[in-house]
Amino acid sequence: MILQKLKYLIFFLLILIYGCGASNTSVFKNNVELSPVVYSNKEYGITMRLPSGWEVLKENECNCTKVWIVRNDYGASLNLSRIYLDHITNEEIQKAPIEILLAYIKTLKAAEMNGRFAQIGKNELFKIGSGDYGAIIYYGKNNMPVRSVIFKHKNYFYQFDAYVTEPGIGNKLLPDEVYSIQNAVLASIE
Repeated sequence: MILQKLKYLIFFLLILIYGCGASNTSVFKNNVELSPVVYSNKEYGITMRLPSGWEVLKENECNCTKVWIVRNDYGASLNLSRIYLDHITNEEIQKAPIEILLAYIKTLKAAEMNGRFAQIGKNELFKIGSGDYGAIIYYGKNNMPVRSVIFKHKNYFYQFDAYVTEPGIGNKLLPDEVYSIQNAVLASIE
């Protein structure tokens, strides 16, 4: 009887351990064709391909993001920022970096939005290539969905946000389409 219970306990622990890790694939595709245009940010040590019909804005008046990629009709944008952590937080996240950073980002977003943070769905943990990623989708300041992806690249953590301004109007993109573009750009990062 004890042996039987031990087998169930081990089976449960294996499911718990492997079930909480990053899934093999994202909910959103990453096979969107990107343009041949490559953008490099020397400060971040990141090179990425841009989506067709998108450009990197040089003017960033709010200084809230380092890399601001916008669609030519301004219907969507992708924003890349490095996550700067204090020493204590940096030590804590080494145990389970993506999961802890998602909780950290949620706390920051709730503070930015004066407690009106509303997540859509569950956290998403996934892999693209050999990289681990975590994502949340929440309602942004204009009540439009925003997807924040957290990842580590060359020993630094980054937040890569996808915004939609007016989904599906005219030739505007739907949020799912923007999130697939976001994953395609993530897959192109070197």
